[in-house]
Amino acid sequence: MAGFALAVIPGWLAFRSTAFWIGIGFLSLPLWGALVPGRPHFWLTVGLLGLVALKRLLANGERPDGRYPWYKVLMWRLLYDRDVPTTVPWQERGLVRRT
Repeated sequence: MAGFALAVIPGWLAFRSTAFWIGIGFLSLPLWGALVPGRPHFWLTVGLLGLVALKRLLANGERPDGRYPWYKVLMWRLLYDRDVPTTVPWQERGLVRRT
């Protein structure tokens, strides 16, 4: 946990982009897990990283609204945990209604 905090807190304090730095922290977990003796720690952190990446990409099952290319939306979901660029307020993203 200390390694995760070392990866997240300085970036968050400098840039105030929480989701991006939490992602960086999760990316660093396998590195910290490799430093701990024993293989289960490494594979546990790799699995956790995979789950977090999958959760970000699936975005609660919401489909992109079509204003942006799908590859950019997937990149924003993975990096920033959102469907719009960081310059657009999240509340103004517009939701797709399922019928």
